[in-house]
Amino acid sequence: MQQCILLDEIGHRLRLILDVLLRTDPSPLIELNRAVAVAMRDGPAAGLTLIDAILERGSLLDYHLAHAARADLCRRLGRSADARASYEKALRARHMRRPSRLPSKIQSAGFSPAA
Repeated sequence: MQQCILLDEIGHRLRLILDVLLRTDPSPLIELNRAVAVAMRDGPAAGLTLIDAILERGSLLDYHLAHAARADLCRRLGRSADARASYEKALRARHMRRPSRLPSKIQSAGFSPAA
């Protein structure tokens, strides 16, 4: 129980800091980090809505961590097919940046790039 309260408080404080950053120096990357903070505090559906809006605008489409964050939120919501598709997008984007390495969390989740 204490861990949940602490996580809520961290998410709330992080969100406040990122709100200030968005007002002073807006960027899709700050928006992504804010979406993760929102998910920490308000649940994965709230964060997923924000990440989807970022990606729908075309921002961060080639940034693997945007897709990995989306995949994690989909997984937490039980949306396995959406999670798999997002993990695959993350792997493709990551592969284009660093072809020799795959993120261990994605590998351990049993996902690999489509052949």
